[in-house]
Amino acid sequence: MASQSAQTATANGRDKAVAASAADIEERMEKLRGDIVLLTEAVSSFGSAKSGQVKDRAAEKVDAMRAMSEDALDTLRAEFRNLEKGTRKQIQTNPLQAVAVAAGVGFLAALLLRK
Repeated sequence: MASQSAQTATANGRDKAVAASAADIEERMEKLRGDIVLLTEAVSSFGSAKSGQVKDRAAEKVDAMRAMSEDALDTLRAEFRNLEKGTRKQIQTNPLQAVAVAAGVGFLAALLLRK
């Protein structure tokens, strides 16, 4: 009888230990689920912030390139105007020389196109 009650007590102890372990495991799993949700939200927030930063940097670079292009275009226009003024002045100063140069260029172009 003592042996049977010892076996029953041991079985009850095991059942309680298994039940406690299962409850502990479920509690830990629930905590892990909560941690995963928090981690997912943190990663999502971090990704959104980084995406915004990359977008802002790209927009800044585009604006800088646009400004550089406009500056280069303005410089080219100014150089072209100066070249045009210089050419007009040279033609007005030496009209015969300008005609001779134009005739020479035309002659060379004709020779090159003829071949």
